[in-house]
Amino acid sequence: MNRLRAGMSAGGVLLLALCGAFSAPPAHAQQDPRRAVLPSGKALVIVFRSDREPRAAQVPVVVNAQPAGDLADGTFLAAAVDPGPTFLRAGDRVLTSLRFEAAAGQSYFVHLEAVHGIMV
Repeated sequence: MNRLRAGMSAGGVLLLALCGAFSAPPAHAQQDPRRAVLPSGKALVIVFRSDREPRAAQVPVVVNAQPAGDLADGTFLAAAVDPGPTFLRAGDRVLTSLRFEAAAGQSYFVHLEAVHGIMV
């Protein structure tokens, strides 16, 4: 299990990689992300956002150079990706990025947290 923490100042995004990835419209965290279907020969990336201190801002998420959606606090999205190098980017003005090797048939979960005024 890899962990990556990255934060930026003033409205930055804290990114915690637990293991995952996805590409579907954002949904509320109360819904079950385990219902996401993993296409044959693909990997699934599930990105969810939960803030310790609620922030109203939407955080845009890009997976492999394709917009995956905007996440509000308490929402998630899923994206099917090809096996191999996978790139995830979150934020618009302040960017946070993550790179990992996705394997076919695997699911990866990424936790985003919007943090105000942090430098890591």
